[in-house]
Amino acid sequence: MASAILFAGVLAVISAIVTGQQQAVEAQLQVEAMNLAESKLDELVRSTYTDVIDADGTWLVHPTQLGFLRLDVTVDGDAANPIQKDLGFAGVVIGGVDVTVTVKDVATNRILVDTTIFVTEPQP
Repeated sequence: MASAILFAGVLAVISAIVTGQQQAVEAQLQVEAMNLAESKLDELVRSTYTDVIDADGTWLVHPTQLGFLRLDVTVDGDAANPIQKDLGFAGVVIGGVDVTVTVKDVATNRILVDTTIFVTEPQP
């Protein structure tokens, strides 16, 4: 009887340790995905408007200590047909493109980061 109680206690402790490790790995993967997306967005914001539009459909696979992350870039709108956004005051409308950066875990195809920014077209 005592050995069964001891076994149950040891099993509970091991289970708690494994769960904690899984949560730590998941948090690290999320941080790496956010850093990868932030780096790509920073690169795009510093690019010319034409380069931002040309980034549509690009992707890369980034190795990490925990596996591989896939980053995809999608651009909605283009130079000929920019998206028009109403700023909500004084009838001001600006044109540009929506740039979406998505980062997935390659092993599970699970989306870790999915963010969209609006890049305005250059003004004359």
